[in-house]
Amino acid sequence: MFGHHHNDDKDHDDHDHDHDHDHDHERFEFSVRIGVAALVLLAAIATACIVMVPAGEAGVITRFGSPVRVDLEPGLAWKWPIPVESVIPIDLRLRTSSTGLQDVGTRDGLRVLVQAYVAWQVPGDPQRIRQFLRSVRNQPDEAARQLRSYVSAALHITSSNFDLTDLVNIDRNKVKLDAFEEQLRQQIAPRMLEVYGIEIRQVGVERMTLPDETLAATVARMRAERETVAAERTAEGLRQAAAIRADADRDARELVAQSREQAAKTEANAQQAASRIYAEAYRADPGLYTTLRSLDSISKVVGRNTTLILRTDAAPFRVLVDGIAGASTVAGPSAATLPGAIQTSAPINPGNSGGALVSTSGQVVGIPTLAHLVLVWVPTIASVVLSFTDWNGIGLDSIKFVGLKNYRQLAHDPVVAQAFGHTLLYTVLFVPGTMIVGLFLAVAMNRKIRFIAFYRTAAYATMAISTISEAIVFIWLFDPSYGIVNYIFSLAGVPQQQFLNNPSEALYVIVAMTIWGWTGFAVIIYLAALQGVPTTLLEAAALDGAGPWKTFRKVTLPLLSPASLFLAVWLTINALQLFDEVYLSTQGGPLNATTVLVYYLYEQAFQNFNFGYASAIAYFLFLVILVVTAIQFRVGRRFTHYRS
Repeated sequence: MFGHHHNDDKDHDDHDHDHDHDHDHERFEFSVRIGVAALVLLAAIATACIVMVPAGEAGVITRFGSPVRVDLEPGLAWKWPIPVESVIPIDLRLRTSSTGLQDVGTRDGLRVLVQAYVAWQVPGDPQRIRQFLRSVRNQPDEAARQLRSYVSAALHITSSNFDLTDLVNIDRNKVKLDAFEEQLRQQIAPRMLEVYGIEIRQVGVERMTLPDETLAATVARMRAERETVAAERTAEGLRQAAAIRADADRDARELVAQSREQAAKTEANAQQAASRIYAEAYRADPGLYTTLRSLDSISKVVGRNTTLILRTDAAPFRVLVDGIAGASTVAGPSAATLPGAIQTSAPINPGNSGGALVSTSGQVVGIPTLAHLVLVWVPTIASVVLSFTDWNGIGLDSIKFVGLKNYRQLAHDPVVAQAFGHTLLYTVLFVPGTMIVGLFLAVAMNRKIRFIAFYRTAAYATMAISTISEAIVFIWLFDPSYGIVNYIFSLAGVPQQQFLNNPSEALYVIVAMTIWGWTGFAVIIYLAALQGVPTTLLEAAALDGAGPWKTFRKVTLPLLSPASLFLAVWLTINALQLFDEVYLSTQGGPLNATTVLVYYLYEQAFQNFNFGYASAIAYFLFLVILVVTAIQFRVGRRFTHYRS
């Protein structure tokens, strides 16, 4: 009984101990939860207080909707949590806005279409940022709309301070576009900064063109001015030509009179010498003299087509071979020493009747040689001298020596640089194009097919057509209104092109024109070279298993390299001297887009009458041709293969 009571007390103590242990565990778990909740709350509060400011932006901290500070430095910043303080991001990056085409009036009462662009941004200044936030409520699109409206109004004011020729002009030195943009910026920059807090970084003209009415009026005025200048220059040229012709006629009459006087003197001297010769012949042999005198009437009975056969083995013509018997012992002066007789140490050549002059030493100086000296070397030397002078072509007394002034002007002339660029571009397109087309046609015609003679003749016919006819045909083909090329384009859905009236297309039309005109020459050269390729080499290549393309590339093409070098040099020289096609089709236009060196030389010499400057351009072109040709020959040696 006592033992049972003891066990009950023990069980009761154990139960109390377990109950205390569970109570402590519950208190611990509650404390942990409270701690975690506090940490989460602190983290949330810290997160709500952190502000992240990216690069290129600014953060405006507002307290109950009112700005209190501006954070500009990229990184983390602190603020009171919402709703006490909040952050408004402001974009500080550069933006551009365009006005679209605006029809504005110029100072001279004409209209022009202008499209301007403005590069702007909100500056990194807290005061300007607050101003931008207040004015447009942080809406960049609204700021851009206000900016476009203000720039459109400023365009009207700015354009009224300029003439149309200050904005649109073929002479870029007269265009005042920089001043126009600066005035436009000065009008809008202070206002936008003051009202909207926007800083204008750049103002520029994105596009400028003329309305149809203004363009037509401008073109008509320029055409009238050009025609007036052309008429004045034509009249002046005709007057000068008349004066030159009158001087030339006077000089010619004087030369003819002098020549007739000299011929009369020569004839009189010849008759005197003939009389003395006849007297000597009569003293030596009266019978022979009578016979020879009877021959004077031969010229009256024979004509141009009469053939005379003289037997010198019978009298009286034996004397022509053996000489006069005893003539050396006859007293008196001989024919060779008679006064006025022609003396020469060289034998007289009866066949030398082609206009040659026989010198006393027997050397023959041909009239063609003298003509070459007069017509080639004299102008060449004269043009060298002219390149160092300032001469308008009227009278030799107006020549003024200026040294290297013409060459210095040439180095700084923008039109020369533009014309040189056009010449090089034309050469780069024309020479390879002509050689490729000519080689293709020559290979196609180097075979035995029906009508091959007709095909070859037709290919060369382009060289027989005059440049004037060629230019007329191509002007008609590429006419913007009724040309057949535009008609074909319209069938294909391609918009109508201006071609020779478009500055970006005119030069390429001239390239096509000249390639067509010179293809026949290239075909003949390549065809002759193809005829000289040994068939044994072609057969050997075929036996080695080479196909047609490989045979052409490895055998035929290397053997055509001499012809290719000749064509490259010849076509390059002609390309650098391009003139006829430009003069006949575009006359350097439109807007100097087809002005090449030779045409600019022509304008300076025969339109501006600046012969000194024109001569300097000519020798600059000569130097270019010389250098390019030397480079072609030097490089061509590495790629030229001869059968020998």
